[in-house]
Amino acid sequence: MASKKNKHSSDSYTLGLIAAPELPKEICDEIEGELPDLLKNYVDDRRGWEVEVLLDPFAGVIEKSEPVIEEAKKHKEKHEWDYALCFTDLPIVDGKKLVIADASSDREIGLISLPSLGAMPMKKRVREAMMQLVNEMHHGSSEEDRERQNERIAENQEQLEEHEDDHSYQVRGRGSRELMGSRLYERFSPIKRKVYSNEEESQHVRFYANLNVRGRTRLLSGMVLANRPWTIFPAFKRVIALAFATGAYGLIFPSFWMLSDTYGFWRFLAVMFTAMVAMTVWFIVAHGLWENESKAESKFLVRSYNKATASTIGIAIIHYYIVLFIMFLIVSLLFIPASQLALNLSGTVTFATYLKISWLACTVATLGGALGAGLESEETVLKATYGYRQRIRNERAKSEKQKKNSS
Repeated sequence: MASKKNKHSSDSYTLGLIAAPELPKEICDEIEGELPDLLKNYVDDRRGWEVEVLLDPFAGVIEKSEPVIEEAKKHKEKHEWDYALCFTDLPIVDGKKLVIADASSDREIGLISLPSLGAMPMKKRVREAMMQLVNEMHHGSSEEDRERQNERIAENQEQLEEHEDDHSYQVRGRGSRELMGSRLYERFSPIKRKVYSNEEESQHVRFYANLNVRGRTRLLSGMVLANRPWTIFPAFKRVIALAFATGAYGLIFPSFWMLSDTYGFWRFLAVMFTAMVAMTVWFIVAHGLWENESKAESKFLVRSYNKATASTIGIAIIHYYIVLFIMFLIVSLLFIPASQLALNLSGTVTFATYLKISWLACTVATLGGALGAGLESEETVLKATYGYRQRIRNERAKSEKQKKNSS
């Protein structure tokens, strides 16, 4: 179905990948080198394949599939690609359906919403989804087309298994109607396929999940991954330093040791949870990360943004807490003699005694030292939230549009 006349080699098909900034661009860059072999094995081996990656902020601005596909059409015509795939890190919702991927056989353009794929393993899921969408565009989405592809997959399976040690050939086994291979996550939140046809016999295939509790869980996990919580942690260096200084001071007092000795497991959990929630709320409020849904077009999306932000900050704070706990444990083992502890505490001093002292020190340091502390880089945290990224991308998209119009 691809156009055979383009500026590229007539002996190959060309697939253009249009990626939004941050995670979509990173994933496209990582798998770009694997795609020619994958496409040859899983789509069409009569010709070679060329892959080009293009960064476009517009792909990360609109939460609807049609405007993104229309923008991709312009890039496809400009670069004379045979096929185009868009990658966005925004959730796309259609009524009570969570749109995961779209493919238009007549326009030969597809779209993948990364958050809707769920969490790990993201790269494998993207790779499988790409093969399916290009296959749908290249061979068609009708029942007859899919049956032929089922036969082709069965015929090629033996050949593909011969290359199972080569990572560039590995795509999880699935049928010709499935977006991705069957995993436990897909059983928890099944992906459905629907084909739309019009009078001109052009076909549009959509993969979606129901927007129920399981679908919302899928979306939230994918949005948190798109926020990349691990990028926030370096901004906590100043907070860790202040909290450590506060907690280390408390370690020298016998009353602190005795207090930790009287705490039970559930009390430790309760005060730890209180400290972490307080710190999460502090960072969200202090840095203006909470989105106001009163003026939003879609309250559901704004709520999703806020849930993803809270979860992202929460994960970063869990990492902070673990690092701080390890630091206190090392310090307490080095500087508090067991003989001195035995003089002030009832019972035998064990490793668990040091764990309890470190646990309490970590919680006290979080409540007394970390709350109110400034971040090393506020920009780093802001970039890891959907609302902020959207505002920045909207400004960039408007700026680029104005430049194009002026030229």
